[in-house]
Amino acid sequence: MEKKNSFSLLSFIRKGKYSKNGQVSVYLRISVDGRRTEISTKTIIPKGKWLSGKGRLAVSSEEVRRLNDGIISFEHRAREVYNRFIEQGKIITAESIKNELLGTDHKQHMLVDLFQLTVRDMEKRVNCGFAPGTVKNWRVTEGHLQEFLRVQYKLVDIAFKQLNASFITDFDWFARTHWACGNNASLKHIERIRKVVKRALVNDWLIKDPFLGFDCKQTKSNRTFLTREELEAIQEKPFSVERLDRVRDVFIFCCFTGLAHVDVEKLTRDNIVHGIDGKKWVYTFRQKTGGLMQQNVWRIKLALLHKK
Repeated sequence: MEKKNSFSLLSFIRKGKYSKNGQVSVYLRISVDGRRTEISTKTIIPKGKWLSGKGRLAVSSEEVRRLNDGIISFEHRAREVYNRFIEQGKIITAESIKNELLGTDHKQHMLVDLFQLTVRDMEKRVNCGFAPGTVKNWRVTEGHLQEFLRVQYKLVDIAFKQLNASFITDFDWFARTHWACGNNASLKHIERIRKVVKRALVNDWLIKDPFLGFDCKQTKSNRTFLTREELEAIQEKPFSVERLDRVRDVFIFCCFTGLAHVDVEKLTRDNIVHGIDGKKWVYTFRQKTGGLMQQNVWRIKLALLHKK
């Protein structure tokens, strides 16, 4: 059986809290399941007019009747919030009803603000959950998002409640036409924005997911590979600059090991161990997958020395 909350309202004045001109404020006490809170109705009444038993003013003029109507209207608003929370299946407390009446639950939560906060959180976890390159890519998307809002909407930021399907399609079009992004590059930017929007959905900062109507798939890319002749041509290419010579050797090393450049950067002598066959091997964990990689050092050395 569905649990029902106990709910009551009481309009009252605080005795002894009269102003110098003999007026006093009317408050509304909201009680839910034995817990209560109070909120001002913004109604000021003259001293001696309040009927505590009725929670109203003693009617003596049209002005007093107008004040009573204001108090009744405020109570109706509180009941409407309570009934709406029931319909929406929300957790109901006296504070949540008060916050709804005050409008604090409708504070403007902004997309760029949360995006920047997300990136700052990622920066704190660099090399401890996030790679520097990942943070760099998010920074690029952040800059693109700000440029898009400035050019397309003449805005510095946008509230989550203003996001809709048109915003997403507009951003996709802008990425392809203004930044010459391909399909996959554009979707990468949108994917990062989507992750931030999901955080807003979890926090109930917007009701409907603006991505529900957005359907676009990544284009399958056919990556080419170097032929043996092309690889040998790179190995034998002479460079007058020592730095470029070193870059070429690192590239060839990556080709023979299958390691990404970011993984090669982290290699130390401790990654070179003797295998059970008596030969030297490179043991390292790939940054992207966490999988163990191993390659015979001597075979790699022979390949690099082949050009000498």
